[in-house]
Amino acid sequence: GGLSFRHLYVEQGIQQILLFLRHWQANSIIGQLIRIVMSWIQFQVGTGTPILQDTSSELPHLESKWISSLRLALHEFNASIELDDPQIPPLQRDKDSYLMDHVIASGKFTPSDIKRINYCRLYLQAITISDISNIQGTQNDQAFLIGDSLPTSSSSNRQP
Repeated sequence: GGLSFRHLYVEQGIQQILLFLRHWQANSIIGQLIRIVMSWIQFQVGTGTPILQDTSSELPHLESKWISSLRLALHEFNASIELDDPQIPPLQRDKDSYLMDHVIASGKFTPSDIKRINYCRLYLQAITISDISNIQGTQNDQAFLIGDSLPTSSSSNRQP
């Protein structure tokens, strides 16, 4: 029975996912822009997991409304998108890890705190623990504790 109408929210989510996939796979200007956007967003979020694969993790510091909406639709459908190039900067040495993974996993910070910590991380151009520690990885680099981003640090050469 019924007229087989879909809920508009479900339809919007499906169409958003299809639109993203169509443009991701296209060798067009829009496809290139989508890849640039995803590269920047993955850098901006600063986690070691692709944001469209792990849609269950809260990312209060994700600033793109459209990508947030896409993640929510994927989460609602219990789906994920595995990109051919997730744009995650590699870890730099053994026992290295992503700063924002620690911040989020700690459970000690409010969404507002997480946003502020991420703004500091972006200012310092730090992605991983090794970006803010000494060469041995035993201590934080003192310059980062006072807010100086060192031009000689390994993160200074990183661009999204």
